[in-house]
Amino acid sequence: MHIYKSYVKQPSLIIAILICLNLSCGAKTTIDQQRALINQEIPDQKKPLLPHFLMHSLKNLSINTQWFEGKTLLIHYFTTWCHPCVDQVTILNQVQLYYQEKKQALDWTEIKHITQKLESFNPKKNKLDIPIKEALSLEIEQIIKTSQSDVVIIGICLEKKGCRRLIDFQEINQINYGLWVGDSVQRAGNGPFGKITALPVSYLIDKKGHLQGYYEGMMTTPYLIEEINKIR
Repeated sequence: MHIYKSYVKQPSLIIAILICLNLSCGAKTTIDQQRALINQEIPDQKKPLLPHFLMHSLKNLSINTQWFEGKTLLIHYFTTWCHPCVDQVTILNQVQLYYQEKKQALDWTEIKHITQKLESFNPKKNKLDIPIKEALSLEIEQIIKTSQSDVVIIGICLEKKGCRRLIDFQEINQINYGLWVGDSVQRAGNGPFGKITALPVSYLIDKKGHLQGYYEGMMTTPYLIEEINKIR
């Protein structure tokens, strides 16, 4: 078990659902365990570092966590069948809008348009003789790295079928933050900092790549904004 400073809201009572990844919808940690983790004061240099890993769009267009170095990153794992995960979407939308209005959050609009380009292109070669997926990934990398915004919110779907319902899920919930699909390793229940044992679950990473917050279950908008502001 990783030991690090953790900020976890008191979880609501929810029904455990064991499907796909054998993950339960909601938090499983006891209150005493939560308090013990919250009270851990560990220097940043000893906190876990975010490993580099890929996420994919539904057309298998990849982005790399390495591109977010120097930014405050919130990674949120979910599935479309998890009711608390769906409820958390509203919160993340509000947090994204809060920082976006201040021009402090990465605006995913242009990136979403780029991911949709694959539908209108022949996926073989473009005029520069570069595979189209690679070319579009380079466009996204450039947008992320040159953005002056320093707060990045990413939702990563963990359904084993690759979240084919993700497009409808995005439209129905009007999601304004980044929405991607975890690779096969993540969908097998292996997160960047160990086993994923509950959904929804989120990780807050500072600009140096250190894990600063771990959250199982639901969070409120003010609480999450406060947590992000602590490490910016």
